[in-house]
Amino acid sequence: MPNYTYTTNIPLGSDNPSDSAPEFNTNFTSTASLVNIDLYGFNNNNGGTHQQVTFPVASPVPSPTGTVGVLYSVLDAFSKSQLWFANSAGTNQITPLPDSPSVTSSANAGTAGGTIYALSFRGGFVIYMGTTAGLARNTTYTVIFPVPYSLIYTSGTTTNVGTGAANAASCVQSNTTLFVIQEGVNLGINWFAIGKL
Repeated sequence: MPNYTYTTNIPLGSDNPSDSAPEFNTNFTSTASLVNIDLYGFNNNNGGTHQQVTFPVASPVPSPTGTVGVLYSVLDAFSKSQLWFANSAGTNQITPLPDSPSVTSSANAGTAGGTIYALSFRGGFVIYMGTTAGLARNTTYTVIFPVPYSLIYTSGTTTNVGTGAANAASCVQSNTTLFVIQEGVNLGINWFAIGKL
């Protein structure tokens, strides 16, 4: 967003107004430009009404108290701006509002490899799932999530050679990273987790 120049202390009582004319012109120009961002501007039959409402990404996210309600924008797990509403009772995501969950996929940036599949629901909830290829025994691998999550389930696949399996007891959460200690021989890992924006 532009940073509009505006001089607030003109004219002073000791000023000759003609000396402040350049600052006056700058202030008038800045005011008209500022109005025109979201509103119909001056000399327009719709003047003062909104053409749009722009929400830059909020940082920090507002935490209103009392009877105040706030609309604001945050980035979702896929770096897309989404609209939220907050009041003293909590926060609610307004967009997107799909009739069914949206499904996306991305490569796992962690050392476990594989693909992360994400189902996004109303309210900011995201279900993650994925499967890796065979991994070496007694080695720690990572799965990197876009947002913090709660681990629901992991297991070793039964289609590869070897015994033993990765399980919830051998998985550690750390913000957006799942650390998996592979206990089997050349086993892949199935995992399922849920997160919230």
